[in-house]
Amino acid sequence: MHRFPRIFTPLSAPINAILLLLGLSFLAGGLIKGIPLLSTIGFVLYTRVVVSWWQQILNRLYRWKKTDAVTTLLGSWAMLTLLCGMLAVMLVWNTYSVVALLGSFVLTAAATGLFRQFTLQGGKGHIDKIQIKPHIHIARGTFFAPPRLLALAYMAGLVGVVAHMHSLQSGAALFSPWQTFDAMTLWVIFALSIMLGVMIFSRFKTKVILVFIILHSFLIHAAIPLSHTLPVGGDVYRMMGAQEQLIAGEYIEPVLFPNPQMVQLSWLKLPKVFVQPHKYVYAQLWAYEISAQEVFGVSMHTANRWLIVLLWALFLPLLLYRLGRLLFTSPRYGVWLAALSVVPFSLQALGGLSLAISIGFLAFVWSILLLLLALQGKQMRHWILFALQSVWLFFAHPVYIVVVLIALVGIIVLGSMKGALGALKRVWFAVLSLLAMGVIPVLEWLAGISSFGFSGGKALHAVKQAVGMSSGWFYASMIRSHDILPFNLLFNHTPDYAFAASPFTSVRWHVMVAAIMAILLALYGVYRLYIKEQERSWWLLALVGAAVAGGYGIGWFGMGGDHSFVRRLDPMVTLFAMLFILYGVARFFSTWKVRVSKRAAKGVFAILVLFLSGVTVSSLASGPDLRTMNETEYALAVHIAEKPVYSCILADTWPLLGLEATSGGRYIGGNFPIGSQHQQPEREALLEELYLAVSQNTKGMAELYIPEGEFCLVALQKQRVDTQQLPLISSVFMSSSTESGAYYLWEYDRRLPGGNDSGMIESETNTSI
Repeated sequence: MHRFPRIFTPLSAPINAILLLLGLSFLAGGLIKGIPLLSTIGFVLYTRVVVSWWQQILNRLYRWKKTDAVTTLLGSWAMLTLLCGMLAVMLVWNTYSVVALLGSFVLTAAATGLFRQFTLQGGKGHIDKIQIKPHIHIARGTFFAPPRLLALAYMAGLVGVVAHMHSLQSGAALFSPWQTFDAMTLWVIFALSIMLGVMIFSRFKTKVILVFIILHSFLIHAAIPLSHTLPVGGDVYRMMGAQEQLIAGEYIEPVLFPNPQMVQLSWLKLPKVFVQPHKYVYAQLWAYEISAQEVFGVSMHTANRWLIVLLWALFLPLLLYRLGRLLFTSPRYGVWLAALSVVPFSLQALGGLSLAISIGFLAFVWSILLLLLALQGKQMRHWILFALQSVWLFFAHPVYIVVVLIALVGIIVLGSMKGALGALKRVWFAVLSLLAMGVIPVLEWLAGISSFGFSGGKALHAVKQAVGMSSGWFYASMIRSHDILPFNLLFNHTPDYAFAASPFTSVRWHVMVAAIMAILLALYGVYRLYIKEQERSWWLLALVGAAVAGGYGIGWFGMGGDHSFVRRLDPMVTLFAMLFILYGVARFFSTWKVRVSKRAAKGVFAILVLFLSGVTVSSLASGPDLRTMNETEYALAVHIAEKPVYSCILADTWPLLGLEATSGGRYIGGNFPIGSQHQQPEREALLEELYLAVSQNTKGMAELYIPEGEFCLVALQKQRVDTQQLPLISSVFMSSSTESGAYYLWEYDRRLPGGNDSGMIESETNTSI
């Protein structure tokens, strides 16, 4: 595993040029003619050349081994970041086309080639030569010496449990993936977690351990798509609808080209697209998934179920490995940080859901890594690479670019502090960190998203709530009837309607112990940093961590409103918590000079592996609590999408979400009014009143519920309609009922007097699809 396959070793310039031209030619032919095999071959040839250039860039700048597997894969991530970043710009400012996708490939190759030439003109960087003394002396003799058979046993268990989970896959309406799986699934994952823990504290080579961390990361995140036959969640269907619109070449307004809509802001007139943040939030997710669909020919469902899982499982452990290795100058620290990513619930869930915040988090970790490397390297080339790879955060989620901008301000402040960090400078930086805690809440307030204000009594209540949620007391003591949104970091506050009892969730006090230990270790790490640390990279992380964690606490417990920024901070809070937990552990052992025998050290490792494995599986079994569309609801959406003639659809929420995807955004919310957070109170109240009228008296209800001049479809659940009422309902709507799974359907035409008697619509009675 030390070296990557020879296909990625650098070749001569003429061979690279030929392969690149062939790759682009095959890509063009495959995309234009709709031949996925041809475009896939083109992508492989293209990747072969561009990734080899990124290998040389990363080697030249950071002295990462050119043919090392981690370098090659992170070079692949750099290529994808550039490629999908450029396509994201086009999707926000214009729309999708084959020309736009091919242009992104061409521009990515050109930018990479030019930057490679610029990089090769200078000497090699010295990042790896910067010495940060490791805080824990890692004695190789204290590690386990497991047999190679352990790796084979892990692989067999992994294949077996994935196959078992797939066999239990459900098409029903679920509130948690764990309403599908059985207890045996969790026990096998627990056993595999123990095996991985033994390998992490073993004498296996670092790259071998990373392979198994990636495999375990895939297993953890794959639980969500494996639980259901359809994509999980509600937002995913809205995104699928938008993706279908874009692939069809339609514009999602507002756009910058060709006809920008203008908006007046005070004395300044700007294109409306510059002040519409929602398009920037989803652009990178659209770019990745549209690219996967168009290049490889995968279905919309497959891309939205599996793309994030694969990207997250592969790249997040590698990014964290490099981040830990940089900060602690030790490969083992990098491995430990990468392994910690499978423990917290927030990272487990986001790695399995097709969300904009998920793909944005990978880009954010990459930007933070490049920023720290630039801070250490102090060369213009390092800063240019950081800018080249980070500018696309504007098209991920605004909260990520805000945090990176805070980090840049922190670098300017650190640059003004010459010499050693004495007591006065530490106090000043602590004050600056406290001020940074208010940046994100103030931005939410200025944007009108949330508002400040609570009395002393409410402040005390907020503190109690924060302590109860963060410590795990609320979760361990009782499963509540309602959903709790804050502090679903290490575990998920599962509401009772989504709770799936298992040996790992019926007793939850060990999760509370883990939460309290994590908080104490992180706080200890921050405390030791402020009184002891001289390395400025850690000071920068402390400032950014304070802004994220402080903004999270203030936003959730000191403000009211939508919390649009704050509720996207979960993965960043978790990341900085993991960094300072590891730092706190390191500082604890270096401060107290703990000396133990090899046998005692292995005993501690064994207890730690068992405990963290239990916490990992308990966190996994706690959620996420998301309503999943059932197959009948989706079948109704497909049925309605085949008849694009209705001006409104009066139906339940979930079929309408599916309809948004299957109709390519033609029907959004049934064409009823939608609020800023996708609420539709008018439609929901209308539907409930209709059900009530059906159960009591159907006479005269049609005019009340369907406006004049509209041609609408009404879908009612069979279980809420008595079959004896069908003739009466049909007479009111002046159309015969049809059936789609668990629904009765009526078409009601009020465009002309007399409704469907005008002869415009013909329906078959009781026709099933």
